[in-house]
Amino acid sequence: MLHGAEGALFIGGIAFLSAEMVLPAMIRSLGGSTWLISIMPMMMMLGFMGPPLLTAHWVEMLPKVKPFVLITGFFQRIPYLITGLVMVFWESPIPWVLLLLAVTTPFISGMMGGVSMTAWMELVAKSIPAEKRASLHAMRNIIGTLMGLGVGPVVLWVLSAFPGPLGYGMLHLSTFCSLLGSYILFFLIVEPADVLDARPKPRKSLLGNVRSMPGLVLGNPQLKNFTMMAVCSTGIFILTPYMSLHALEVTGRPESFLGAFVTAQMSGSLLGNVIAGYLGDRFGGRVLLIISRVFFLILCIGILFIESELGFFALFFLYGFGFFTNMIGRMILTLEICEPSRRPTFVAFLSAVNFIVLLGVSVLSTTLKTYLPGIEPVAISAAILLGCSLIYIRKISEPRGTMPPF
Repeated sequence: MLHGAEGALFIGGIAFLSAEMVLPAMIRSLGGSTWLISIMPMMMMLGFMGPPLLTAHWVEMLPKVKPFVLITGFFQRIPYLITGLVMVFWESPIPWVLLLLAVTTPFISGMMGGVSMTAWMELVAKSIPAEKRASLHAMRNIIGTLMGLGVGPVVLWVLSAFPGPLGYGMLHLSTFCSLLGSYILFFLIVEPADVLDARPKPRKSLLGNVRSMPGLVLGNPQLKNFTMMAVCSTGIFILTPYMSLHALEVTGRPESFLGAFVTAQMSGSLLGNVIAGYLGDRFGGRVLLIISRVFFLILCIGILFIESELGFFALFFLYGFGFFTNMIGRMILTLEICEPSRRPTFVAFLSAVNFIVLLGVSVLSTTLKTYLPGIEPVAISAAILLGCSLIYIRKISEPRGTMPPF
């Protein structure tokens, strides 16, 4: 229950600064370039993905992982407080300073979370049985999504009543308050004893661990296909920076209408988590990855033709559904597809590869949007990569040996 409630407060708090809708609009209002707008939905994720490579060998040697997560968790939350205070109370701000804070806040927060990401995953693996991990993440997401349904109208009101830096500063402070609550709940979690804790931990070096990563992945077809699946699935981020901006342009609505799109996305997230919790506990993560790719492909095709507000509500609903089924499926399959003793190293390798790929995706997204105006180039490119991701998912065997009747 503590794991679920803590995660829910974190997810609900981040919704105040929705990476797909609020952050791109904020960067545009602060005078950010097309490249910055395109990278904002990935900024926190980029922060998460680099540090595990540097800490995985150390995490594999830790007898207890919770203290490490507590230390980094504090610094993970502070950037939102600092940025919020500056935006709200600085009467004559320097524009480039505000832009710098807005861009770096999710990145620094993600980076501090990434330092201990593998440790947090090990804590979950030790605390929660495999057949309950999908429902745990679903519970976290469902409660966070219910919070997000309330966050949508708040974003709408705040940006309408306090446009510009003041409104975005208030959203940053709202995020911090929610993340502070999640930190307090995480502090109460008790790390259980594990049989692996009592075994001698072999000393490992950073360089030696990094050198072992290619052999670990290339020598295992399951891990190799999983890595290629993850690489291709980043294609969705070619499209996401421009989804909300395209919807506002087509419908003629103001920025404040982003709150309505956030509500539609959170509604899809709610249903997606309910289904993912049930299917994930019963059949494992592979089926959830297949479902999410199908929904993402429908989204990529649908955005080429839809022009009505109702149609865009449906698309953001699909995105919320697909995003969380993908998140839960990937999380539980990651914990089960690799042997526990090397799991932090595999997670670190996967994160490092995704970090590089996401940077490439950002460059591709920006280039397409700059030289080929319109939503079509980014949507079609995203669909091609997601189709490749689906092919690699089909090559992965479900570790539990179970598959749904369809």
